[in-house]
Amino acid sequence: MVTRVLSDTQMKRFADYLFDREDWSSKAARILRAILESRSPRLSEIAEAMSGNPAAHYKTIQRFLAEVDPKRALWRLYHEEAPFVLVDVTEVPRSQAR
Repeated sequence: MVTRVLSDTQMKRFADYLFDREDWSSKAARILRAILESRSPRLSEIAEAMSGNPAAHYKTIQRFLAEVDPKRALWRLYHEEAPFVLVDVTEVPRSQAR
């Protein structure tokens, strides 16, 4: 298990900052926690990191991404006056993908 840098309350407050609706921020907090714990961008591995039924969590993540605009949420983290912006535009090959 990964050491938690943010408590569940802190993760929820961060998600509240990114998403306007309470239901979105609650789901986002759970998904963000699973992303950190899985250390993977793959939906299947994120769903596995969530407690409970991975198949149900996989569908929850898919529905969440279809309903919200993640780019809009990420723009809230951008600050024009910041002296630098951290980005990584590296393409990741997925040799196992069909």
